[in-house]
Amino acid sequence: QLGFAGMKAFNALCVLGTLLLTMRLARRWELPHPVLAGLFLLACPGVWELTFSGLTEPLFALGLVTVVVLAEEDRWRPAALVAGLLPFVRSEGLLVLGVLVCFLVLHRQWRAIPWSAAGHVLFGLAGWPLHGTPFWTFTRIPYAQGATGYGSGEAGHFVEQLLYLTGVPVYVLFWVGLLAAVVLVVRHPSWRERLSMPLSFLVVLMAAHSLFWALGIFHSMGLSRVLFPVLPLAALAAAGGLAFLRQGMAGLHPLAGRGLAFLLIGWAVLFPFTPNPAALHVEDLEPTSDQRLMERVAEHLKDGTPGRIAHQHPGLDLALGHDPFDPEQHLGLQPADLEALRPGDRVVWDDWFAVVEAGLHQEALERDPRLELVHSERLLANGRSHQALVFAVR
Repeated sequence: QLGFAGMKAFNALCVLGTLLLTMRLARRWELPHPVLAGLFLLACPGVWELTFSGLTEPLFALGLVTVVVLAEEDRWRPAALVAGLLPFVRSEGLLVLGVLVCFLVLHRQWRAIPWSAAGHVLFGLAGWPLHGTPFWTFTRIPYAQGATGYGSGEAGHFVEQLLYLTGVPVYVLFWVGLLAAVVLVVRHPSWRERLSMPLSFLVVLMAAHSLFWALGIFHSMGLSRVLFPVLPLAALAAAGGLAFLRQGMAGLHPLAGRGLAFLLIGWAVLFPFTPNPAALHVEDLEPTSDQRLMERVAEHLKDGTPGRIAHQHPGLDLALGHDPFDPEQHLGLQPADLEALRPGDRVVWDDWFAVVEAGLHQEALERDPRLELVHSERLLANGRSHQALVFAVR
């Protein structure tokens, strides 16, 4: 019960664990100066933007790099167990699990395969009394839908968005390192066995998110944060790219490789603080404009709200200090929630979550004879106006 501060602390610990495992992989892969892989990870602006949040990407990143480390150390059963739990961290864990099972088959690790089902068995049994079936983990996946209201975009969207998570220096070194890794896989059977799986994770996750966004399916919104879990692999590739460039330059002059390495490392470390669109910005570490709007609404509601509050914006519960899972404190804006309203309750409508997530437009509430508009808030930020309305239930 540590609240949002506890979630931020937990995510920070996840990133710390990811950092240590990333450097551990760098040592296993015999990269020069393994600490550079950790440094490049910390040089990614996206790490600082997303770590101190309540998002699930940091935990997923820790799980993904744990699977890679365990497989690298030939600890296939624990790797299968961790991979089997990842779908219950984020839905794309199913992709990671599928890739790992393929490699378990290729490596003839037959006894490890049942461990990959541990997550589905555990959570299936735990949710059986509530959902009426042990197979609810397959039948009730919230993202298993076709076209949604979030729209779609270009297939290359996430290749571009990765730049804004890594920053320019790490992004450039990532592509150099990725090319060098592909060459190693093609030319050297030993490296083919070691790098094929992490490369597969990287390619599958990037390709899947690109496909989902291009087709407008599985609730994809094109958000760059979904690539956070691949940042450890990107940092490792960047460290490999630096080693590749340094080795090439050293052939020209003994000091050339070292000089280039110092320049690139310095560029990577300083880049987050430069005035670049892909750098780190103070506003990225602060509440968003719609979150600030909910804080204003919360101040109004704290003055005296006798009943429950129906709303769709997750930031309002945080601002109010409410438990979003307590039906006596929080209702959504779905039709069943609106039917359950009682006199004294409040309805908070916002112009994004209420419309997109609940399909509820302002006009529908204004026409409801049970409701009376008692308060409105508007906030202008970055050229966009955000609006929230508070209705009282008569």
